[in-house]
Amino acid sequence: MQSKIFLEENAKIQLWGWPIYFLLVLLINHHVRPEKTFIDQLVACGLFFLAFNGCILILYLVMMKKWIWKSVLLVILLYLLMTESIHFMGGVWIDLKEDIHSNETETYYWNMLNKYIGAWTMAAVLVFHIKATINARLREEEARLRHAKEIEAKEMEFAFRTLQNNPHFLMNVLTNLKQRAAQVLPDVAEHIGQTATLVTYQLSASNEGTKQVLLYKEINALQLYLALERSRFTECFVDFEITGKASHHKMVPTTLITLVENAFKYGLYTDSYNPIKIRLDITEDQIVFQCTNTIDQSKQDRPSMGLGHKIMRTRLDFVYGERYSFEASKTERNKYHVKLIIEQKQ
Repeated sequence: MQSKIFLEENAKIQLWGWPIYFLLVLLINHHVRPEKTFIDQLVACGLFFLAFNGCILILYLVMMKKWIWKSVLLVILLYLLMTESIHFMGGVWIDLKEDIHSNETETYYWNMLNKYIGAWTMAAVLVFHIKATINARLREEEARLRHAKEIEAKEMEFAFRTLQNNPHFLMNVLTNLKQRAAQVLPDVAEHIGQTATLVTYQLSASNEGTKQVLLYKEINALQLYLALERSRFTECFVDFEITGKASHHKMVPTTLITLVENAFKYGLYTDSYNPIKIRLDITEDQIVFQCTNTIDQSKQDRPSMGLGHKIMRTRLDFVYGERYSFEASKTERNKYHVKLIIEQKQ
């Protein structure tokens, strides 16, 4: 982005700057050095233009590429190239006509150094202006992104508050239903109890601001969620496999449930040949979670705000920063695959 701004600003300023400079040179030389022809002045301006842009290029390499020591050599090479090129081509367009044809003329090189410093001064002013423009653009972009994140955070907070509205009332209703169904429909009462337990886990994690829970609690909640889904549908095929042991490992609560819930919402789970595949690999330093489902085309028309993933990513960013990675992609054969990797060591 910075390189693009640099090139755009440089081109824009030089596009209108050089015509003005050339007209001023013509006007001044018309009164001061009338013997100079238009071609002489055009060639002189062309050489100065090349030297000036050589200075710009070196400053660009210093500012953008951090070529500090290499730039010193480039400065010397540009000076030698400029002086020797003018000497070789003639020099009717420079001040020292009588001395230009002497390679050893000290005055010539000092005068060329003076012009070279002038080119560097002009180039430095332009580059400092461009640098200020880049910094201003970056600040604007940073402010825009920060504002967008603040709006997104407020939207997610509003969604959280909406989902958490009257949680105690909900729990009381579920508890009451469980008690009433216990004698008549014990299976239903059990499912209501599982639902109440899962809701309690989710609400406690969000209401109390819990950043992380032990991984085994998240696994238990996920297994409870899968049990509820299996109870809802006669045909519900899920291939869930855990490798490794959850001991000290921690996880942002409801993360795994969110990913699996998305698989049920938009995927097929009634085909025994294409079950929802869930893999949880636990090592000493890492948690790797993968979920793959076949996309149900009949559900693609459902409106989705992607709120679940947004909230999940925001919480993961806050807790883990650079210590996690998340990938979601559509693969061949109409599959949807998510992969979450969390590093446990800070």
